[in-house]
Amino acid sequence: MTDRGMEPCLALRLGARDLRCVTGLFWDRDEPGADARALECRRELVRRCARIGVHPHRPVIGDDLGDAGNAGSRLLLDQVASALDPRGVLRARPRRGAGR
Repeated sequence: MTDRGMEPCLALRLGARDLRCVTGLFWDRDEPGADARALECRRELVRRCARIGVHPHRPVIGDDLGDAGNAGSRLLLDQVASALDPRGVLRARPRRGAGR
């Protein structure tokens, strides 16, 4: 992450049966190119976590979750994304699930 000029702010929450990592990325939106670096940093963080079996609790439209979760969850997320963004304007990748 530091190669993109960012350091994630991490907080760990220990529950009775789980461990949660809350991650924040902070940057100056007025700095040219900072938004793009922050987005790539977030994508890299999601990829690195996925390699060890850790996936976002709240994925967002445009997340590339690879094989994370089950097919039903991915299909539901795609259906919600299609309902909220039928033309795919906000999505960073082609629509999956529908018509397959």
